[in-house]
Amino acid sequence: MIRRAVAQKLLDDVSSTAVLEVFAQAGAAWAILELSREVAERAEGSLTAEPVRTLEALHLASALLLRQALPDLRILSTDDRVRPNGIGLGFEVFPA
Repeated sequence: MIRRAVAQKLLDDVSSTAVLEVFAQAGAAWAILELSREVAERAEGSLTAEPVRTLEALHLASALLLRQALPDLRILSTDDRVRPNGIGLGFEVFPA
């Protein structure tokens, strides 16, 4: 996403470096959820708003699995395919 913004001249090299540093710092505290059979099988199922690309379906299926442990889990996305599906799956989606 950051590299694409640079390629499209939406972000300069200096700004992109700063943004990547912020992501690296934040990412150091993130947990990685492995792709499980359960997630893959759920991603194969239908969602509220189709069409959904494979990666989006995997993200949504992962969120559903993670919500079992974190009931207050919210989705942060500006993607026009993820947002309606997140809402349809009962998630609070940001930005509102």
